[in-house]
Amino acid sequence: MLKRVVLILYFTAAGFAASSQQCDCSNNFDSLVKQVTANYPGFHDKVTAARQASFYKFTDSLRKLATRAENGTCYQLMGEWINFFNDQHLSVVINQDAGSAPFIRSLFSDEEHITINADSLLRYYAQPAPAQNPIEGIWEMEDGNYKVAIIRLPDSNTYAGVVMKSDSVFWLPGQIKFKISPTHNNKYHVVFKKRSHENEVSDIILRPETGILEMSDSRWIKILPATAGQPPVNNSALPPFYFKQLDNQTNVLRISSFALDYKELIDSLISNNLDLITKTPYLILDLRDNLGGFNMSFEKILPILYTNPVVSSGTSILATPENIALYEGMLSDKNILPDGKEKIMTLIQQLKEKKNNYLVEKDEIYKQAHIYKYPEKIAVIMNEKCASATEQLILKAKQSKKCIMMGHRSAGIIDYTNIVGPRELPCSYFQLYCPTAKSNRLPEHPIDNIGIAPDFAILDNGTDWITIAAKHLHNNH
Repeated sequence: MLKRVVLILYFTAAGFAASSQQCDCSNNFDSLVKQVTANYPGFHDKVTAARQASFYKFTDSLRKLATRAENGTCYQLMGEWINFFNDQHLSVVINQDAGSAPFIRSLFSDEEHITINADSLLRYYAQPAPAQNPIEGIWEMEDGNYKVAIIRLPDSNTYAGVVMKSDSVFWLPGQIKFKISPTHNNKYHVVFKKRSHENEVSDIILRPETGILEMSDSRWIKILPATAGQPPVNNSALPPFYFKQLDNQTNVLRISSFALDYKELIDSLISNNLDLITKTPYLILDLRDNLGGFNMSFEKILPILYTNPVVSSGTSILATPENIALYEGMLSDKNILPDGKEKIMTLIQQLKEKKNNYLVEKDEIYKQAHIYKYPEKIAVIMNEKCASATEQLILKAKQSKKCIMMGHRSAGIIDYTNIVGPRELPCSYFQLYCPTAKSNRLPEHPIDNIGIAPDFAILDNGTDWITIAAKHLHNNH
Protein backbone atom coordinates (compact mmCIF):
# COMPACT_ATOMS: atom_id res chain seq x y z
CA MET A 1 0.00 0.00 0.00
CA LEU A 2 3.08 2.11 -0.49
CA LYS A 3 1.98 3.84 -3.84
CA ARG A 4 0.14 7.16 -3.76
CA VAL A 5 -2.54 6.12 -6.24
CA VAL A 6 -5.61 8.31 -6.43
CA LEU A 7 -8.02 7.30 -9.14
CA ILE A 8 -11.37 9.06 -9.38
CA LEU A 9 -13.11 7.86 -12.46
CA TYR A 10 -15.24 9.48 -15.08
CA PHE A 11 -18.24 7.29 -15.80
CA THR A 12 -19.98 7.60 -19.13
CA ALA A 13 -23.77 7.82 -19.04
CA ALA A 14 -24.14 4.75 -21.20
CA GLY A 15 -21.93 2.42 -19.19
CA PHE A 16 -22.02 3.54 -15.58
CA ALA A 17 -25.07 5.71 -14.95
CA ALA A 18 -25.98 3.92 -11.74
CA SER A 19 -22.62 4.72 -10.17
CA SER A 20 -22.14 8.26 -11.46
CA GLN A 21 -23.48 10.04 -8.38
CA GLN A 22 -21.39 8.02 -5.88
CA CYS A 23 -18.27 8.46 -8.01
CA ASP A 24 -18.71 12.20 -8.36
CA CYS A 25 -15.35 13.87 -7.73
CA SER A 26 -16.67 16.27 -5.08
CA ASN A 27 -18.16 13.46 -3.01
CA ASN A 28 -14.94 11.50 -3.02
CA PHE A 29 -12.73 14.51 -2.38
CA ASP A 30 -14.84 15.60 0.61
CA SER A 31 -14.86 12.07 2.04
CA LEU A 32 -11.10 11.82 1.62
CA VAL A 33 -10.49 15.11 3.42
CA LYS A 34 -12.90 14.27 6.22
CA GLN A 35 -11.48 10.82 6.91
CA VAL A 36 -7.84 11.86 6.80
CA THR A 37 -8.45 14.91 8.99
CA ALA A 38 -10.18 12.80 11.65
CA ASN A 39 -8.15 9.59 11.59
CA TYR A 40 -4.62 10.26 10.37
CA PRO A 41 -2.21 10.53 13.34
CA GLY A 42 0.14 12.64 11.27
CA PHE A 43 -2.41 15.30 10.41
CA HIS A 44 -1.59 17.78 13.18
CA ASP A 45 2.13 16.99 12.92
CA LYS A 46 2.10 18.13 9.31
CA VAL A 47 -0.66 20.75 9.33
CA THR A 48 1.17 22.87 11.88
CA ALA A 49 0.04 26.29 13.10
CA ALA A 50 2.46 27.89 10.68
CA ARG A 51 1.03 25.91 7.76
CA GLN A 52 -2.67 25.90 8.63
CA ALA A 53 -3.74 28.97 6.66
CA SER A 54 -1.92 27.87 3.49
CA PHE A 55 -3.13 24.27 3.88
CA TYR A 56 -6.81 25.19 4.18
CA LYS A 57 -6.50 27.64 1.31
CA PHE A 58 -4.89 24.87 -0.74
CA THR A 59 -7.66 22.41 0.23
CA ASP A 60 -10.44 24.88 -0.61
CA SER A 61 -8.90 25.59 -4.01
CA LEU A 62 -8.88 21.88 -4.83
CA ARG A 63 -12.43 21.45 -3.51
CA LYS A 64 -13.64 24.11 -5.95
CA LEU A 65 -11.89 22.35 -8.82
CA ALA A 66 -13.49 19.05 -7.75
CA THR A 67 -16.99 20.44 -8.40
CA ARG A 68 -16.31 20.38 -12.13
CA ALA A 69 -13.49 17.83 -12.35
CA GLU A 70 -13.69 14.96 -14.77
CA ASN A 71 -11.35 12.07 -15.37
CA GLY A 72 -7.70 13.17 -15.39
CA THR A 73 -8.38 16.52 -13.70
CA CYS A 74 -9.90 14.81 -10.67
CA TYR A 75 -7.05 12.30 -10.60
CA GLN A 76 -4.51 15.12 -10.47
CA LEU A 77 -6.17 17.18 -7.75
CA MET A 78 -6.78 14.17 -5.49
CA GLY A 79 -3.17 13.14 -5.90
CA GLU A 80 -2.03 16.69 -5.23
CA TRP A 81 -3.94 16.79 -1.92
CA ILE A 82 -2.60 13.41 -0.75
CA ASN A 83 0.95 14.40 -1.67
CA PHE A 84 0.85 17.33 0.76
CA PHE A 85 1.42 14.87 3.62
CA ASN A 86 4.44 13.22 1.98
CA ASP A 87 3.58 9.85 3.53
CA GLN A 88 3.55 6.76 1.34
CA HIS A 89 1.44 4.93 3.90
CA LEU A 90 -1.37 7.38 3.15
CA SER A 91 -2.97 6.49 -0.17
CA VAL A 92 -6.10 5.99 -2.21
CA VAL A 93 -5.97 2.84 -4.31
CA ILE A 94 -8.20 1.25 -6.86
CA ASN A 95 -10.23 -1.75 -5.73
CA GLN A 96 -9.27 -4.13 -8.48
CA ASP A 97 -11.68 -6.80 -7.26
CA ALA A 98 -14.62 -4.64 -8.29
CA GLY A 99 -14.48 -5.35 -12.03
CA SER A 100 -12.90 -1.99 -12.61
CA ALA A 101 -10.71 -2.61 -15.68
CA PRO A 102 -12.99 -0.62 -18.06
CA PHE A 103 -12.92 2.32 -15.64
CA ILE A 104 -9.14 2.35 -15.45
CA ARG A 105 -8.83 2.29 -19.23
CA SER A 106 -11.30 5.16 -19.42
CA LEU A 107 -9.26 7.17 -16.95
CA PHE A 108 -6.03 6.82 -18.90
CA SER A 109 -7.42 6.79 -22.43
CA ASP A 110 -6.12 10.31 -23.11
CA GLU A 111 -2.53 9.48 -22.13
CA GLU A 112 0.04 10.72 -24.65
CA HIS A 113 0.68 8.04 -27.25
CA ILE A 114 2.50 7.33 -30.50
CA THR A 115 1.27 4.98 -33.21
CA ILE A 116 4.02 2.47 -33.94
CA ASN A 117 4.28 -0.63 -36.10
CA ALA A 118 5.69 -3.24 -33.76
CA ASP A 119 6.60 -5.72 -36.50
CA SER A 120 8.50 -3.08 -38.45
CA LEU A 121 10.42 -1.99 -35.35
CA LEU A 122 11.35 -5.56 -34.51
CA ARG A 123 12.62 -6.16 -38.04
CA TYR A 124 14.54 -2.87 -38.03
CA TYR A 125 16.30 -3.50 -34.72
CA ALA A 126 17.04 -7.14 -35.61
CA GLN A 127 19.35 -5.93 -38.40
CA PRO A 128 23.04 -5.16 -37.75
CA ALA A 129 23.00 -2.13 -35.47
CA PRO A 130 22.95 1.14 -37.42
CA ALA A 131 24.66 4.24 -36.10
CA GLN A 132 22.34 5.11 -33.23
CA ASN A 133 22.34 6.03 -29.58
CA PRO A 134 22.72 2.86 -27.47
CA ILE A 135 19.59 3.82 -25.57
CA GLU A 136 17.47 3.21 -28.68
CA GLY A 137 15.93 -0.21 -29.20
CA ILE A 138 13.51 -2.72 -27.71
CA TRP A 139 13.71 -3.06 -23.92
CA GLU A 140 11.88 -5.32 -21.47
CA MET A 141 11.42 -4.73 -17.76
CA GLU A 142 13.23 -7.41 -15.81
CA ASP A 143 10.03 -8.70 -14.21
CA GLY A 144 8.44 -9.08 -17.65
CA ASN A 145 5.56 -6.68 -17.00
CA TYR A 146 6.43 -4.21 -19.76
CA LYS A 147 8.15 -4.15 -23.13
CA VAL A 148 8.88 -0.77 -24.73
CA ALA A 149 10.47 0.67 -27.84
CA ILE A 150 12.77 3.54 -26.98
CA ILE A 151 12.75 5.82 -30.01
CA ARG A 152 14.05 9.30 -30.68
CA LEU A 153 11.31 11.88 -31.09
CA PRO A 154 11.42 13.86 -34.36
CA ASP A 155 13.51 17.06 -34.30
CA SER A 156 14.46 16.46 -30.69
CA ASN A 157 17.13 15.06 -28.39
CA THR A 158 14.41 13.42 -26.31
CA TYR A 159 13.72 9.68 -26.40
CA ALA A 160 10.32 8.17 -25.68
CA GLY A 161 9.64 4.74 -24.19
CA VAL A 162 6.58 3.61 -26.14
CA VAL A 163 4.65 0.65 -24.70
CA MET A 164 4.66 -2.48 -26.85
CA LYS A 165 3.47 -4.94 -24.18
CA SER A 166 1.77 -4.22 -20.84
CA ASP A 167 -1.12 -5.27 -18.61
CA SER A 168 -3.58 -3.62 -21.06
CA VAL A 169 -5.45 -2.12 -18.13
CA PHE A 170 -3.33 0.65 -16.59
CA TRP A 171 -1.17 0.87 -19.71
CA LEU A 172 -2.01 0.25 -23.36
CA PRO A 173 0.26 -0.32 -26.37
CA GLY A 174 1.34 2.95 -27.95
CA GLN A 175 1.21 5.00 -24.75
CA ILE A 176 4.40 6.77 -23.67
CA LYS A 177 5.70 5.20 -20.44
CA PHE A 178 8.66 7.57 -20.03
CA LYS A 179 10.73 10.26 -21.68
CA ILE A 180 14.52 10.41 -21.48
CA SER A 181 16.62 13.52 -22.14
CA PRO A 182 20.44 13.78 -22.20
CA THR A 183 22.02 16.05 -19.60
CA HIS A 184 25.83 16.08 -19.72
CA ASN A 185 28.78 13.67 -19.77
CA ASN A 186 26.65 10.97 -21.41
CA LYS A 187 24.15 11.06 -18.56
CA TYR A 188 20.39 11.08 -18.85
CA HIS A 189 17.35 12.43 -17.03
CA VAL A 190 14.00 10.61 -17.12
CA VAL A 191 10.38 11.53 -16.46
CA PHE A 192 8.93 8.10 -15.68
CA LYS A 193 5.23 7.36 -15.29
CA LYS A 194 4.40 4.80 -12.65
CA ARG A 195 1.71 2.16 -12.96
CA SER A 196 -0.89 4.74 -11.93
CA HIS A 197 0.56 7.30 -14.41
CA GLU A 198 2.12 9.48 -11.73
CA ASN A 199 5.32 11.24 -12.78
CA GLU A 200 8.59 10.32 -11.10
CA VAL A 201 11.70 12.28 -12.04
CA SER A 202 15.18 10.78 -11.69
CA ASP A 203 18.48 10.12 -13.37
CA ILE A 204 19.13 6.83 -15.12
CA ILE A 205 21.98 4.34 -15.19
CA LEU A 206 22.79 3.05 -18.68
CA ARG A 207 25.27 0.20 -19.18
CA PRO A 208 25.49 -0.15 -22.96
CA GLU A 209 28.13 -2.89 -22.80
CA THR A 210 25.69 -5.24 -21.03
CA GLY A 211 22.38 -3.83 -22.25
CA ILE A 212 21.15 -2.81 -18.79
CA LEU A 213 19.05 0.29 -18.08
CA GLU A 214 18.03 1.27 -14.54
CA MET A 215 15.59 4.04 -13.63
CA SER A 216 12.83 4.79 -11.15
CA ASP A 217 13.38 1.60 -9.14
CA SER A 218 13.08 -0.55 -12.26
CA ARG A 219 15.60 -2.52 -14.28
CA TRP A 220 15.34 -3.02 -18.04
CA ILE A 221 17.11 -5.48 -20.34
CA LYS A 222 17.82 -4.64 -23.97
CA ILE A 223 16.24 -7.15 -26.34
CA LEU A 224 17.14 -5.56 -29.68
CA PRO A 225 19.61 -4.68 -31.08
CA ALA A 226 21.38 -7.52 -29.27
CA THR A 227 24.31 -6.53 -27.08
CA ALA A 228 27.31 -8.81 -26.76
CA GLY A 229 27.72 -9.97 -23.18
CA GLN A 230 24.26 -8.97 -22.00
CA PRO A 231 22.45 -11.30 -19.59
CA PRO A 232 19.28 -13.09 -20.69
CA VAL A 233 15.99 -11.59 -19.64
CA ASN A 234 15.09 -13.03 -16.25
CA ASN A 235 11.43 -12.54 -15.42
CA SER A 236 11.95 -13.72 -11.85
CA ALA A 237 15.24 -12.06 -10.96
CA LEU A 238 14.33 -12.01 -7.29
CA PRO A 239 12.28 -15.12 -6.47
CA PRO A 240 9.78 -14.27 -3.75
CA PHE A 241 10.52 -16.91 -1.11
CA TYR A 242 13.14 -19.62 -0.80
CA PHE A 243 15.74 -21.24 1.42
CA LYS A 244 18.90 -22.75 -0.01
CA GLN A 245 22.36 -23.85 1.06
CA LEU A 246 24.85 -21.67 -0.82
CA ASP A 247 27.87 -23.66 0.39
CA ASN A 248 28.74 -25.77 3.43
CA GLN A 249 29.17 -22.61 5.54
CA THR A 250 26.40 -20.34 4.19
CA ASN A 251 22.63 -20.47 3.87
CA VAL A 252 20.33 -18.01 2.08
CA LEU A 253 16.81 -17.14 3.25
CA ARG A 254 14.85 -15.02 0.79
CA ILE A 255 11.63 -13.27 1.95
CA SER A 256 9.90 -10.81 -0.37
CA SER A 257 6.86 -9.83 1.72
CA PHE A 258 5.59 -9.83 5.28
CA ALA A 259 1.93 -9.68 4.26
CA LEU A 260 -0.29 -11.79 6.52
CA ASP A 261 -1.14 -14.05 3.59
CA TYR A 262 2.49 -15.23 3.64
CA LYS A 263 2.93 -15.70 7.40
CA GLU A 264 2.26 -19.45 7.26
CA LEU A 265 4.69 -19.85 4.35
CA ILE A 266 7.42 -17.85 6.14
CA ASP A 267 6.90 -19.80 9.37
CA SER A 268 7.14 -23.15 7.58
CA LEU A 269 10.18 -22.06 5.58
CA ILE A 270 12.01 -21.28 8.82
CA SER A 271 10.71 -24.24 10.85
CA ASN A 272 11.51 -26.77 8.14
CA ASN A 273 15.09 -25.51 7.86
CA LEU A 274 15.80 -24.38 11.43
CA ASP A 275 18.11 -27.31 12.17
CA LEU A 276 20.35 -26.48 9.19
CA ILE A 277 20.17 -22.74 9.87
CA THR A 278 21.33 -23.21 13.47
CA LYS A 279 24.19 -25.56 12.52
CA THR A 280 25.69 -23.37 9.77
CA PRO A 281 28.09 -20.46 10.48
CA TYR A 282 26.61 -17.88 8.12
CA LEU A 283 23.15 -16.78 7.01
CA ILE A 284 22.20 -14.32 4.30
CA LEU A 285 18.73 -12.86 4.90
CA ASP A 286 17.65 -11.33 1.58
CA LEU A 287 14.92 -8.74 2.14
CA ARG A 288 15.28 -6.81 -1.12
CA ASP A 289 12.04 -5.36 -2.53
CA ASN A 290 10.11 -6.38 0.60
CA LEU A 291 7.59 -3.57 1.00
CA GLY A 292 6.44 -4.79 4.41
CA GLY A 293 3.21 -6.14 5.85
CA PHE A 294 2.71 -7.16 9.48
CA ASN A 295 5.30 -7.56 12.25
CA MET A 296 3.79 -10.88 13.29
CA SER A 297 4.92 -12.31 9.95
CA PHE A 298 8.59 -12.10 10.95
CA GLU A 299 8.22 -13.42 14.51
CA LYS A 300 10.08 -16.66 13.77
CA ILE A 301 13.08 -14.78 12.38
CA LEU A 302 13.79 -12.92 15.63
CA PRO A 303 15.11 -15.89 17.67
CA ILE A 304 17.71 -16.59 14.95
CA LEU A 305 19.01 -13.01 15.06
CA TYR A 306 18.95 -12.64 18.84
CA THR A 307 22.08 -11.84 20.90
CA ASN A 308 20.80 -9.35 23.49
CA PRO A 309 17.58 -7.55 24.49
CA VAL A 310 16.09 -5.63 21.57
CA VAL A 311 14.30 -2.33 22.20
CA SER A 312 11.67 -1.13 19.74
CA SER A 313 10.03 2.27 20.03
CA GLY A 314 6.40 2.17 21.05
CA THR A 315 3.58 3.74 19.06
CA SER A 316 0.72 6.09 19.84
CA ILE A 317 -2.54 4.84 18.33
CA LEU A 318 -5.24 7.39 17.55
CA ALA A 319 -8.40 5.85 19.06
CA THR A 320 -11.12 7.24 16.79
CA PRO A 321 -14.25 5.14 16.20
CA GLU A 322 -13.22 4.56 12.58
CA ASN A 323 -9.72 3.39 13.58
CA ILE A 324 -11.12 1.11 16.28
CA ALA A 325 -13.48 -0.42 13.72
CA LEU A 326 -10.49 -1.41 11.57
CA TYR A 327 -8.94 -3.34 14.46
CA GLU A 328 -12.28 -5.02 15.12
CA GLY A 329 -12.26 -6.13 11.49
CA MET A 330 -9.00 -8.01 12.08
CA LEU A 331 -10.83 -10.45 14.34
CA SER A 332 -12.37 -12.11 11.29
CA ASP A 333 -9.04 -12.51 9.49
CA LYS A 334 -8.36 -16.23 9.03
CA ASN A 335 -4.62 -15.62 8.84
CA ILE A 336 -4.46 -14.46 12.47
CA LEU A 337 -4.12 -17.26 15.01
CA PRO A 338 -6.26 -17.39 18.19
CA ASP A 339 -3.48 -16.04 20.45
CA GLY A 340 -3.02 -13.12 18.05
CA LYS A 341 -6.74 -12.37 18.16
CA GLU A 342 -6.67 -12.37 21.95
CA LYS A 343 -4.02 -9.64 21.84
CA ILE A 344 -6.12 -7.67 19.35
CA MET A 345 -9.22 -7.93 21.57
CA THR A 346 -7.18 -6.59 24.51
CA LEU A 347 -5.95 -3.73 22.32
CA ILE A 348 -9.48 -2.92 21.17
CA GLN A 349 -10.65 -2.63 24.78
CA GLN A 350 -7.73 -0.31 25.59
CA LEU A 351 -8.54 1.83 22.55
CA LYS A 352 -12.18 2.14 23.57
CA GLU A 353 -11.08 3.39 26.96
CA LYS A 354 -9.01 6.11 25.20
CA LYS A 355 -11.71 6.99 22.66
CA ASN A 356 -10.77 10.04 20.50
CA ASN A 357 -7.40 10.28 22.26
CA TYR A 358 -4.07 8.52 21.85
CA LEU A 359 -3.29 5.14 23.36
CA VAL A 360 0.42 5.56 24.09
CA GLU A 361 2.19 2.21 24.11
CA LYS A 362 5.46 1.68 25.93
CA ASP A 363 8.67 0.70 24.17
CA GLU A 364 8.76 -3.01 23.45
CA ILE A 365 11.69 -4.99 24.86
CA TYR A 366 12.23 -8.39 23.24
CA LYS A 367 14.10 -10.95 25.34
CA GLN A 368 14.72 -14.67 25.07
CA ALA A 369 16.68 -17.08 27.25
CA HIS A 370 18.41 -19.04 24.49
CA ILE A 371 21.00 -17.66 22.07
CA TYR A 372 21.82 -19.84 19.09
CA LYS A 373 25.54 -20.44 18.56
CA TYR A 374 24.90 -20.52 14.81
CA PRO A 375 24.58 -18.64 12.63
CA GLU A 376 27.53 -16.66 13.99
CA LYS A 377 27.14 -13.90 11.41
CA ILE A 378 24.09 -12.78 9.44
CA ALA A 379 24.10 -10.49 6.41
CA VAL A 380 20.77 -8.71 6.01
CA ILE A 381 20.48 -7.54 2.41
CA MET A 382 18.32 -4.44 1.99
CA ASN A 383 17.52 -1.86 -0.68
CA GLU A 384 15.36 1.18 -1.39
CA LYS A 385 12.26 -1.02 -1.71
CA CYS A 386 12.48 -2.24 1.89
CA ALA A 387 9.70 -0.44 3.70
CA SER A 388 7.27 -0.40 6.60
CA ALA A 389 7.32 -3.68 8.58
CA THR A 390 10.54 -4.66 6.83
CA GLU A 391 12.16 -1.53 8.21
CA GLN A 392 10.88 -2.53 11.65
CA LEU A 393 12.77 -5.81 11.29
CA ILE A 394 15.89 -3.98 10.07
CA LEU A 395 15.83 -1.74 13.16
CA LYS A 396 15.65 -4.84 15.35
CA ALA A 397 18.41 -6.63 13.41
CA LYS A 398 20.72 -3.63 13.74
CA GLN A 399 20.74 -4.22 17.52
CA SER A 400 22.01 -7.79 17.14
CA LYS A 401 25.75 -8.45 17.43
CA LYS A 402 25.39 -11.08 14.72
CA CYS A 403 23.92 -8.86 12.02
CA ILE A 404 25.37 -6.57 9.40
CA MET A 405 23.09 -4.58 7.10
CA MET A 406 24.27 -4.66 3.48
CA GLY A 407 22.99 -2.96 0.33
CA HIS A 408 21.19 0.36 -0.09
CA ARG A 409 19.36 2.76 2.21
CA SER A 410 15.78 1.65 2.93
CA ALA A 411 12.63 3.41 1.69
CA GLY A 412 11.85 5.41 4.83
CA ILE A 413 8.16 4.60 5.33
CA ILE A 414 7.86 3.78 8.99
CA ASP A 415 6.97 6.82 11.12
CA TYR A 416 3.18 6.55 10.64
CA THR A 417 2.10 2.92 10.73
CA ASN A 418 -0.60 0.36 11.48
CA ILE A 419 -2.67 0.84 8.34
CA VAL A 420 -4.67 -2.26 9.38
CA GLY A 421 -7.05 -2.29 6.39
CA PRO A 422 -8.89 -0.32 3.72
CA ARG A 423 -11.52 2.34 4.37
CA GLU A 424 -14.54 2.92 2.16
CA LEU A 425 -14.97 5.93 -0.10
CA PRO A 426 -18.29 6.87 -1.75
CA CYS A 427 -17.13 5.30 -5.01
CA SER A 428 -16.85 1.54 -4.41
CA TYR A 429 -14.05 1.29 -6.94
CA PHE A 430 -11.70 3.07 -4.55
CA GLN A 431 -10.32 2.49 -1.07
CA LEU A 432 -8.46 4.74 1.34
CA TYR A 433 -5.47 3.46 3.27
CA CYS A 434 -4.57 5.59 6.29
CA PRO A 435 -2.23 4.87 9.24
CA THR A 436 -3.74 4.60 12.71
CA ALA A 437 -0.53 5.07 14.73
CA LYS A 438 2.69 7.06 14.88
CA SER A 439 6.06 6.15 16.31
CA ASN A 440 7.09 7.53 19.68
CA ARG A 441 10.49 8.25 18.10
CA LEU A 442 8.88 11.39 16.70
CA PRO A 443 9.62 14.18 16.38
CA GLU A 444 13.24 13.74 17.46
CA HIS A 445 14.19 10.74 15.30
CA PRO A 446 12.25 10.64 12.02
CA ILE A 447 12.89 7.97 9.37
CA ASP A 448 10.19 8.78 6.79
CA ASN A 449 11.66 9.95 3.49
CA ILE A 450 15.15 9.45 4.97
CA GLY A 451 15.46 5.70 5.31
CA ILE A 452 17.81 3.45 7.29
CA ALA A 453 21.42 3.37 6.12
CA PRO A 454 23.16 0.00 5.67
CA ASP A 455 26.37 -0.80 7.53
CA PHE A 456 28.00 -1.85 4.28
CA ALA A 457 26.97 -0.24 1.00
CA ILE A 458 26.86 -2.36 -2.16
CA LEU A 459 27.61 -0.45 -5.34
CA ASP A 460 24.98 -0.57 -8.05
CA ASN A 461 27.31 -1.93 -10.73
CA GLY A 462 25.57 -5.11 -11.80
CA THR A 463 27.37 -7.43 -9.38
CA ASP A 464 25.54 -10.25 -7.60
CA TRP A 465 24.61 -9.11 -4.10
CA ILE A 466 24.39 -12.63 -2.67
CA THR A 467 27.95 -13.33 -3.81
CA ILE A 468 29.16 -10.05 -2.29
CA ALA A 469 27.42 -10.77 1.00
CA ALA A 470 28.84 -14.30 1.20
CA LYS A 471 32.35 -13.06 0.44
CA HIS A 472 32.03 -10.38 3.12
CA LEU A 473 30.88 -12.89 5.73
CA HIS A 474 33.71 -15.30 4.91
CA ASN A 475 36.44 -12.64 4.81
CA ASN A 476 35.42 -10.62 7.87
CA HIS A 477 35.01 -13.25 10.51
